[in-house]
Amino acid sequence: MNEKLEELISLLYQDKLTQCGKRLLVENIEKQQKEIKELKQAIENAKWYIHQMLVRINEDIADYIDDDKEKNRNIIGELKETKKQWQDVEKLLNGENKDKLYNDWSKYGEYE
Repeated sequence: MNEKLEELISLLYQDKLTQCGKRLLVENIEKQQKEIKELKQAIENAKWYIHQMLVRINEDIADYIDDDKEKNRNIIGELKETKKQWQDVEKLLNGENKDKLYNDWSKYGEYE
Protein backbone atom coordinates (compact mmCIF):
# COMPACT_ATOMS: atom_id res chain seq x y z
CA MET A 1 0.00 0.00 0.00
CA ASN A 2 1.42 3.42 -0.83
CA GLU A 3 2.00 6.13 1.77
CA LYS A 4 -0.81 8.41 0.56
CA LEU A 5 -3.34 5.61 0.85
CA GLU A 6 -2.10 4.72 4.34
CA GLU A 7 -2.40 8.37 5.35
CA LEU A 8 -5.96 8.57 4.02
CA ILE A 9 -6.96 5.41 5.88
CA SER A 10 -5.40 6.77 9.08
CA LEU A 11 -7.38 10.00 8.73
CA LEU A 12 -10.53 7.99 8.08
CA TYR A 13 -10.08 6.12 11.35
CA GLN A 14 -9.51 9.39 13.17
CA ASP A 15 -12.69 10.77 11.55
CA LYS A 16 -10.67 13.71 10.17
CA LEU A 17 -11.02 12.88 6.49
CA THR A 18 -12.56 15.58 4.32
CA GLN A 19 -15.04 14.83 1.55
CA CYS A 20 -12.22 15.24 -0.98
CA GLY A 21 -10.07 12.83 1.03
CA LYS A 22 -12.88 10.29 1.13
CA ARG A 23 -13.21 10.52 -2.65
CA LEU A 24 -9.44 10.01 -3.05
CA LEU A 25 -9.60 7.01 -0.72
CA VAL A 26 -12.43 5.44 -2.71
CA GLU A 27 -10.57 6.10 -5.98
CA ASN A 28 -7.42 4.46 -4.60
CA ILE A 29 -9.38 1.45 -3.41
CA GLU A 30 -11.12 1.11 -6.77
CA LYS A 31 -7.77 1.38 -8.56
CA GLN A 32 -6.28 -1.35 -6.38
CA GLN A 33 -9.33 -3.57 -6.88
CA LYS A 34 -8.95 -3.17 -10.65
CA GLU A 35 -5.24 -4.05 -10.46
CA ILE A 36 -6.01 -7.11 -8.33
CA LYS A 37 -8.65 -8.23 -10.83
CA GLU A 38 -6.17 -7.82 -13.70
CA LEU A 39 -3.51 -9.79 -11.82
CA LYS A 40 -5.98 -12.58 -11.06
CA GLN A 41 -6.89 -12.71 -14.77
CA ALA A 42 -3.21 -12.85 -15.73
CA ILE A 43 -2.71 -15.76 -13.32
CA GLU A 44 -5.73 -17.57 -14.77
CA ASN A 45 -4.35 -17.03 -18.28
CA ALA A 46 -0.99 -18.43 -17.20
CA LYS A 47 -2.68 -21.46 -15.63
CA TRP A 48 -4.60 -22.09 -18.86
CA TYR A 49 -1.40 -21.81 -20.92
CA ILE A 50 0.46 -24.19 -18.62
CA HIS A 51 -2.41 -26.67 -18.78
CA GLN A 52 -2.29 -26.52 -22.59
CA MET A 53 1.48 -27.11 -22.55
CA LEU A 54 1.06 -30.14 -20.28
CA VAL A 55 -1.65 -31.57 -22.54
CA ARG A 56 0.60 -31.08 -25.57
CA ILE A 57 3.59 -32.68 -23.85
CA ASN A 58 1.48 -35.68 -22.81
CA GLU A 59 0.29 -36.07 -26.40
CA ASP A 60 3.87 -35.85 -27.69
CA ILE A 61 5.04 -38.46 -25.17
CA ALA A 62 2.21 -40.78 -26.21
CA ASP A 63 3.09 -40.31 -29.90
CA TYR A 64 6.76 -41.14 -29.30
CA ILE A 65 5.84 -44.17 -27.19
CA ASP A 66 3.50 -45.40 -29.94
CA ASP A 67 6.28 -44.96 -32.51
CA ASP A 68 8.49 -47.25 -30.36
CA LYS A 69 11.89 -46.43 -31.81
CA GLU A 70 15.11 -46.64 -29.82
CA LYS A 71 16.05 -42.98 -30.43
CA ASN A 72 12.70 -41.88 -29.02
CA ARG A 73 13.73 -42.86 -25.49
CA ASN A 74 15.96 -39.79 -25.18
CA ILE A 75 13.24 -37.54 -26.56
CA ILE A 76 10.68 -39.03 -24.17
CA GLY A 77 13.08 -38.42 -21.26
CA GLU A 78 13.51 -34.79 -22.30
CA LEU A 79 9.75 -34.35 -22.67
CA LYS A 80 9.18 -35.81 -19.21
CA GLU A 81 11.73 -33.37 -17.75
CA THR A 82 10.00 -30.46 -19.52
CA LYS A 83 6.67 -31.73 -18.21
CA LYS A 84 8.06 -31.74 -14.66
CA GLN A 85 9.24 -28.14 -15.06
CA TRP A 86 5.80 -27.02 -16.27
CA GLN A 87 4.18 -28.89 -13.38
CA ASP A 88 6.45 -27.03 -10.94
CA VAL A 89 5.44 -23.70 -12.47
CA GLU A 90 1.80 -24.76 -12.19
CA LYS A 91 2.34 -25.58 -8.50
CA LEU A 92 3.87 -22.14 -7.94
CA LEU A 93 0.84 -20.47 -9.48
CA ASN A 94 -1.41 -22.54 -7.24
CA GLY A 95 0.61 -21.50 -4.19
CA GLU A 96 1.83 -24.99 -3.34
CA ASN A 97 4.91 -25.14 -1.09
CA LYS A 98 6.72 -22.23 -2.73
CA ASP A 99 9.81 -22.45 -0.53
CA LYS A 100 10.50 -26.06 -1.47
CA LEU A 101 9.92 -25.39 -5.17
CA TYR A 102 12.22 -22.35 -5.14
CA ASN A 103 14.93 -24.38 -3.44
CA ASP A 104 14.54 -27.21 -5.95
CA TRP A 105 14.52 -24.90 -8.97
CA SER A 106 18.32 -25.02 -9.27
CA LYS A 107 18.06 -28.67 -10.30
CA TYR A 108 17.11 -27.44 -13.78
CA GLY A 109 20.60 -26.03 -14.26
CA GLU A 110 20.11 -22.64 -15.85
CA TYR A 111 18.85 -21.08 -12.59
CA GLU A 112 21.83 -22.00 -10.44
